[in-house]
Amino acid sequence: MRDMERFNVGDKVRGIGINSRAKYEGVIVRPTYGMALDAEEVIRVTSTDGFGQRVGTEANVINVERIEMPYVKNLVGPKPEPVQEPKFPTPWTAEGSKVMDSNRKIVLKLQYGGYSEGEFSAQLPMTERYELAQVIAKAVNEFYKAKAEDSKLPF
Repeated sequence: MRDMERFNVGDKVRGIGINSRAKYEGVIVRPTYGMALDAEEVIRVTSTDGFGQRVGTEANVINVERIEMPYVKNLVGPKPEPVQEPKFPTPWTAEGSKVMDSNRKIVLKLQYGGYSEGEFSAQLPMTERYELAQVIAKAVNEFYKAKAEDSKLPF
């Protein structure tokens, strides 16, 4: 027997698509009838993990579980913004023609350059690629260093 938990139209849930077996999150759009263990719910998809229905379409899902809403103590005042983790943290370094972030992930690799729009593309000579990679890494580090210095606390 299925849990006695009933879902209402508008509840935020997650489940597994019946045909696609993709993981879906969404909002229930039609109630389900029956109490079978594998009773399905019809949701409007808000996010998906895998191949299946697109966001905004309806999907039939099983193994449905309610998505808990976060508990908020401060209901007065502006909503705090979550801390954004940088995708490519500084300091950046240049190794050859590659520019890498502090996690040693390659941000970009220089190969072509020095030609005008509509011209035949030509590879940059190795020495120029290495030099340009160092210039880019230094410029990004200086930009973020200046930004961090400007944001000091007033006291």
